[in-house]
Amino acid sequence: MPSDFYARELSALLARLRAEPEKAAQLQPRLHEIITRMRAAGQMIPSEAANIDRRLCEDAVERMFDNMPV
Repeated sequence: MPSDFYARELSALLARLRAEPEKAAQLQPRLHEIITRMRAAGQMIPSEAANIDRRLCEDAVERMFDNMPV
């Protein structure tokens, strides 16, 4: 895959997240996948993307426990 493929895809996904923040939970798995592949390829991850991914992953974990009985 060309080295800039994931960077372009990441940029497009971040733009979509900014335009449609209500879809963040739906887009989170793809964002995480792109970042994981970029890391595996030794590419730099923009700090904005890493921060958004971290926040969305934390939100996903929180949602998993929202309806758990205690």
